[in-house]
Amino acid sequence: MSIQGSKNWIMVPTQPLRDLMESRYPQETARQLGKRIGVSRDTYQRIRTHDVMTYIRADRAAVSLGLHPVLIWQDWYELTTK
Repeated sequence: MSIQGSKNWIMVPTQPLRDLMESRYPQETARQLGKRIGVSRDTYQRIRTHDVMTYIRADRAAVSLGLHPVLIWQDWYELTTK
């Protein structure tokens, strides 16, 4: 079941991405981590402090890391099926 945002955007939890980033790159700053996934430091800070993000941003983050989103969110297909 997908989590719906305020404009019917499909949302996914940020925790799996945060866990991956912080375990792979524990010494990096928010600016460096954001750069790895193609976002600004401020956007990465929002990912760190919010529980959900759009599936589009999540997909782009995964691809920026060279991964398919299902490797970060094991329930990707269930989350993103409207």
